[in-house]
Amino acid sequence: MNAADAVRRRENKKIDVKLSSTEENIFITIRDNGKGIKNENIKDVFKPFFSTRKGGTGLGLSISLEIIEKHNGTLTVESEYEKWTEFQILLPIRNRS
Repeated sequence: MNAADAVRRRENKKIDVKLSSTEENIFITIRDNGKGIKNENIKDVFKPFFSTRKGGTGLGLSISLEIIEKHNGTLTVESEYEKWTEFQILLPIRNRS
C-alpha cells in the first residue's frame, strides 16, 4: 500500500518486486519511483505510529518489521527523496534458533 500511495501522483508509475534466494536466505526487494522519504524521516519509518501520510496510522511498517524479525529476518529501507524508495526483506530459509 505504501508503494501504491507513493506513486499515485506520478505520470510514469513504477513498482518493482524482485525475488531471489541462496541456499540460506530469501530476498524480497520492493522499489517504487514515488515521492521517496526525506532523510530526516528514514530513521523513524519503522517506529510505531510514525507516519507522514495523511490518514496513515504508522503501524504497517512497524508490524512488518516485528513479524520479519520474529522469523529471524531483516527489513531495511533506502530512499532518495522525490525519486525512489526501496525496501529489502531478508528471510532465512531455515530457522536459526
